[in-house]
Amino acid sequence: MAWYKIEGICGHIFEKQLYGKCSSRDSYVEWANNHLECPDCYKMRIEKERLELTEKAKKEASNDNFVELEGSEKQINWALSIRKSKIDSLRKIAGENSSDNEIIEWIKNKVNSLKNQKSSKWFIDNRSIYSIEFIEDKIEENKDKETGKNLVG
Repeated sequence: MAWYKIEGICGHIFEKQLYGKCSSRDSYVEWANNHLECPDCYKMRIEKERLELTEKAKKEASNDNFVELEGSEKQINWALSIRKSKIDSLRKIAGENSSDNEIIEWIKNKVNSLKNQKSSKWFIDNRSIYSIEFIEDKIEENKDKETGKNLVG
């Protein structure tokens, strides 16, 4: 266990505590010098990406007449990005299943319910539903075995 100085791709030098064999640590430092940015630059980049995503979600919400979310500023910003990703997932699946009217109707209903949901807390608490995997599983579960027709509920 030792502290190593790493020069990040941003040009800043930072220290990192590493464990293991010396050869493994040296190998990591060499890799990190060419691939990692310092913790401060990483935090700033992530925050900038979050702000851009939030602004994009706000713009889309106002263009599509979504209801305004309620909650703290932090909750609203997080919920905006969650709502945008969920609606994007639903729209992607609608495009892939455009020939099945029942699936399209089910997705339209879900998108409308998301558009009209006011509670930021609801989006945060339910952020795992309406992922592409969840929806595809739901569609498969509801296939009528006799007719092969999708019965999404």
